[in-house]
Amino acid sequence: MNFFVQKTLCIWDSNENPKLDKECGVIFWSQTHDIDQESFSIIDILEANSDQLKSEYLEFIHDLGKSKIHGQSIINLLKIRDNLSFWWMTLLVEKSNWAKSPGISDIIKLMALNLLISKTDTKKILIKTDNLDLLCSLELLCRKLKIKIEVLSNNPKKSIFSGIGNFTMNLLYILKGIGWLVRETIFSIPFTLLVKGTWRLPNAKTIFVSYLSTVDVKDAKTAKFNNAFWGPLPSILTKKQIFTNWLYLPSRKFKFYETFRVFLTLRNQNNSYQDPVMISSFFNMNVLFKTLKDMFIVLKNFSKVKKELKERSDHLWPLIENDFSRSLLGSEMVSALFNLSLFEALENISSGKINVIYLLENQPWEVGLISSFKNKGRVLTGFAHSTIRYWDLRYFNDSKCYEGKGIDEKPIPNNLAVHGLNDASMMIKFGYPADMIKEVESLRYLYLNDVSLNCKKSNIEKKTLLVLGDFLKSNTMFMLSFLKSNEIQKLLEDMDVIVKSHPSCPIKVSDLDNINSKIENSDLGDLILRADVVFTGNVSSAAVEAYSLGKKIISVRSLEDLDMSPLRGVENVTFVSDVKCLKNSLKKAFSNNENQQNLKLFNLNSDIKFWKKILDF
Repeated sequence: MNFFVQKTLCIWDSNENPKLDKECGVIFWSQTHDIDQESFSIIDILEANSDQLKSEYLEFIHDLGKSKIHGQSIINLLKIRDNLSFWWMTLLVEKSNWAKSPGISDIIKLMALNLLISKTDTKKILIKTDNLDLLCSLELLCRKLKIKIEVLSNNPKKSIFSGIGNFTMNLLYILKGIGWLVRETIFSIPFTLLVKGTWRLPNAKTIFVSYLSTVDVKDAKTAKFNNAFWGPLPSILTKKQIFTNWLYLPSRKFKFYETFRVFLTLRNQNNSYQDPVMISSFFNMNVLFKTLKDMFIVLKNFSKVKKELKERSDHLWPLIENDFSRSLLGSEMVSALFNLSLFEALENISSGKINVIYLLENQPWEVGLISSFKNKGRVLTGFAHSTIRYWDLRYFNDSKCYEGKGIDEKPIPNNLAVHGLNDASMMIKFGYPADMIKEVESLRYLYLNDVSLNCKKSNIEKKTLLVLGDFLKSNTMFMLSFLKSNEIQKLLEDMDVIVKSHPSCPIKVSDLDNINSKIENSDLGDLILRADVVFTGNVSSAAVEAYSLGKKIISVRSLEDLDMSPLRGVENVTFVSDVKCLKNSLKKAFSNNENQQNLKLFNLNSDIKFWKKILDF
């Protein structure tokens, strides 16, 4: 990539079309515009140096934890158990750029900008943005590099809480955390009274840790209930007469009454080989006291840790400050410590050699699970149940995180179970210990074996576009905004447009304002087979399912965020970021009647031989 020769750069983070001096090179931050002068999207620069920047960010997070205060690292300062530091449970280490920490995208973009500046003779930067955090970080960077900066925005804003002092904001976080603890305590009591923290199958050698899926109550009575994460595995284990215990974490998408009804339905099923228990059932007063004690340790060290991290993170501090405060003050801190105490209560009643299989997403509760069970000889397998995306930073850490000892080593399971060679290679490339990675069958996608690839479309002359909603409402609405444009509506007026919601994000008819389409909730595989072209968001793994069935995929992505697509870099997939590009892509896709020969990204052995080896049956 040829970099700018201009000595003045303009960072353009605005919907407005830039009107600037011809001698100014333009870096588009969140979307592109048609202009005459030399310009790049920061995403283009970022992707051209993706491995370097990704590794740089992971190293940055690792080094923050190793920062020392009077000779003691932050990891040691936040020690809450002999084998565990609270540092590993923070949002900074979780790195959920997908849903919880949107500032990460700006951090890596700034790293890309810094790389660009290092290769040019930049003397001045102009910036147009409403993002005060970004502006503050850029001002600090320019001060360090001795570059002049001029702000073009009139009223950059931080958030709806702009103007609230740090003390008041921190107090609000603390009150929210206390409110969360009170709510969870009340929520846990009925489950504790019902189950009393015991297993009905104390001799079961395997514990599955899963989410109480957001399904209708009626679905809890069928084998479909666990399919969302585990495919046919629970049914296979029952047929083999293998005893298993199932530990569920409640989804906050459920109301309490719905959660309780689903749990009662599961408990009353006539299945003598599986025992479902809610983690809330293990609540007791000791859990509450331990949580409060741990909260005191974290809160006591808040100011010292903040001072050190602010200095160590340099110009990036404004972009991580919110995550830091939420991690050490708010409900995120309380929930992590509460779940840790619940897992420790659970571990105390689990004896003997036990396999623990859990859904791996690098969430704080997983650290509590690992800390509680791994130390006493349990064998833990973290199952990356969805596709591992290149820019989903939750799954990646600096390699030095795995080389420490004691609390300096990031808690990880004995085994990391992944869908196949592609996921394994990506994890190894970024430092995960190769000997701990196990390739397994893609359980939730095994249904693809039953979907006939030779099934012909019904005799309908109309072409069909299948629109697959995303997990996040914001991503889904962003997708739908493309389809609402007059250009796209005109193009699709003679076609069938079918909309399928993500199970966790229902689409309402009102969301389809002026889109000539219909919502269908049929099985995903059947809908994919009916489609000529599949239009997806940038995150949902449903795109891979459609790709695996040989369909043409058009995926929309926002330039505000990193490329979170599980199909990033895969051939025969089209990515669009504006209506014009989508229009051209749809025309091309619908005019091409040839079948696509797509790569196999899932391990779909129907005999699940790899899982049998892990579960020893």
